[in-house]
Amino acid sequence: MSDLMPIMAVGLHAYGFDWRQALELRDQLVRMVKASDAQSAKLGFAGGEASLVISIAGVPSFEIDTTE
Repeated sequence: MSDLMPIMAVGLHAYGFDWRQALELRDQLVRMVKASDAQSAKLGFAGGEASLVISIAGVPSFEIDTTE
């Protein structure tokens, strides 16, 4: 998952968050996934939702969905 960490931050920054917010959201998603039995987490924010899922094979998937 370490390869995905910078990409997640860049994606959140490109969505419109400043770097500090992007890094905080990324870290929060990672903490939520690690604490989840389902190995998945979603965070909603104004205009969208970010999700992180780790498959049974251990492959992470990050996505930003917009609601607008």
